[in-house]
Amino acid sequence: MILPKKAMSEEDIKLNFITPALINSGWKDKITMETSVQFTDGKICLSGNFVHRDKKSTKFADYVLY
Repeated sequence: MILPKKAMSEEDIKLNFITPALINSGWKDKITMETSVQFTDGKICLSGNFVHRDKKSTKFADYVLY
C-alpha cells in the first residue's frame, strides 16, 4: 500500500512517482541519480587575502537526464 503523498518523504515520492515516469518516458539508460552529479562549486568565501569555496553549500542534482 502506498502512503498518501502528504505522508511520504522526498525519497518516497521520487521512488514511487518520478523515477517510474522517467523510465516510462524512455530515459531508462540516460538517467544519473543523486549525489554523483555536482552542479555548483559552493559559495566563494573571502577572508582577508584568502579565498576558498564553502563545500557545505555545494548543490547536487536529484536527477540528470542525458
